Amino acid sequence: MGDWDNVRALEGERYPLMRNLFVAPAPEAIRETFVGTIAFMLATNQAIYRLVEEAKYSTANDLRQFRQRKEATQAYSIES
Repeated sequence: MGDWDNVRALEGERYPLMRNLFVAPAPEAIRETFVGTIAFMLATNQAIYRLVEEAKYSTANDLRQFRQRKEATQAYSIES
């Protein structure tokens, strides 16, 4: 669980930094690079969110299977 605590902490630091990026328009000299970088960051965020959702689904499925096996084991133990 320590990794998720770190993710939360980093997100808390990242959000204000991201917000500050849009306080003023990007200088013309770097605007194209800035826009490309923001587009890349948004795409990366979406990919991360998809991975997290897949991991949550997989973990929930694993937990459900574990509980079913535990119940089956307990039922067998009671009958024996």
